Amino acid sequence: MKSLITAILAVLGVSALALAQNPRIKSWKTLTNDNGFEFKYPDCWTLRPDNPDEMEMPVTAAHFVVAEETKACARPLLNPPHNNLIGFTAGIRATTKEESLKIIKRWEKAAKNAIERKDWSFFKRLKFGPDDAIVVVEFHNDIKYNWIAWRTEIFCPTVKISFGGPAIKDPDPSYFEKFKAGEMAMPEPEKTIFNSIRCIEPKRK
Repeated sequence: MKSLITAILAVLGVSALALAQNPRIKSWKTLTNDNGFEFKYPDCWTLRPDNPDEMEMPVTAAHFVVAEETKACARPLLNPPHNNLIGFTAGIRATTKEESLKIIKRWEKAAKNAIERKDWSFFKRLKFGPDDAIVVVEFHNDIKYNWIAWRTEIFCPTVKISFGGPAIKDPDPSYFEKFKAGEMAMPEPEKTIFNSIRCIEPKRK
């Protein structure tokens, strides 16, 4: 009986994971950006520049890039009426390891008060390979609804990558339970995109 229950739970776990990862996603592509980063994204998402001054630039060269879900694999909107999307910014100015560590220390110092004030629901310092990063989940209490949004700063050797999103309107209470347990709780496929981000040598100085 115990083995049967274990098998059932395993199947349910696999099914839940498949659903979370969206079975309509058939494959993944990789964007390599000249400003010092790369990431994987679903084949049914689209990429575009996200700055009026860069709209004519290819996404491989733009400093501001948005990855957006399309109808081919659309889920219910996480933050209606806005489309499901995430944004990247990199290479605005050069940074150093010493400067990055100072910024990280300031974020760590601010985290306790921000969480106590409920401005943030989650904060964590982590690594992307050898590179330092911080993740914040911001909490916004508007008049008619609440929403949360993930924000990540990755400190590469010479540039910084900012990763924004997703945003979720009126999030389920289970998100906050996971935050308290130390889990980042990012949905899929955004979590897979997040985990794929890598610092690379910038081509644009």
